[in-house]
Parts: sequence; structure tokens; C-alpha cells
Amino acid sequence: MMILDSPDKMKNIKTQSGRKQILYVEDDRNSQFLVEQILRDDYDVDIAPHARDVMTWVNLKNYNLILMDMKLDEGYYGLDLVKKIKTLPGYKDVPILAVTAIAFPNDLADMVKQGCSDTITKPLIDFKLFKSKVAELLMQSQSVNNPNSSIFL
Repeated sequence: MMILDSPDKMKNIKTQSGRKQILYVEDDRNSQFLVEQILRDDYDVDIAPHARDVMTWVNLKNYNLILMDMKLDEGYYGLDLVKKIKTLPGYKDVPILAVTAIAFPNDLADMVKQGCSDTITKPLIDFKLFKSKVAELLMQSQSVNNPNSSIFL
């Protein structure tokens, strides 16, 4: 896991390990730690703790999946970032999973209508469900970007 909280770390962001690259946009340290623990054996996870820097990072590195908190620091709202990310070259079809404490069905449906691929509510209790959603979105992403490929997880 890399916490992207300084310009020096941004210089090295293009380092690739051959594993799927996930960006988690989250300002809560406990949530950052938990998601990193759940996913670290299977994926490279970068943590963006400050919403104001997200656009810089997605322009510097090609992520396969973005996990997006909806209520972020400094008055940022995750859906605003989702809309901006989806306009960037190469990100139109990159899945975005809303990881949110907002649990009202209408709000969750609205997140999907506004660009999120799926939603999961916090606190994350069912780790197996979370990992399954991540794997499914990554598989869908690969088939969209390479329709002739077949992958097995």
C-alpha cells in the first residue's frame, strides 16, 4: 500500500508490479487500514487521503479500479470526483465502487446512475462480499477493455 500524501511519492507512482492497481479515495485512517488489509495479498492498493489530489494521481497512473468514499475531506463529495474521473482519457470504462456510509436505497441507486459501477456500505463487515465485488468489477473491466480475453479468478 502506498499512501499518496506528498509530492515525492507522486513522482514514483508509475511503478508497476504486474498486479491490478486500485486507488482508494478515503480520508478516514481506520477505513484506509481495513481496506488495505483486506486487499493487499491480491492487489496493489494506493490510498488517496485528500480528495483535492485525486485528479493528479489518476492522471499519473492507470488504475484498474477506484474505490470511492462519498463524503470526503474539505467539503468534497465523491460523486463530483466520479464525474470528473469518467471524463479523463482511459477512465470512461474503469469501474468505480462507492464505499460509503450512506445506506438509503434511493441514494445508493443514485450513485450508480451518476457513474459508480456498484456500491457497498460501511462499515465493511462482510469482507468476502467486499472482495467478491472488487474481483467482479476488475473482471468486468478487463472484458470491456479486452473483449476477446477470458480470465478466471
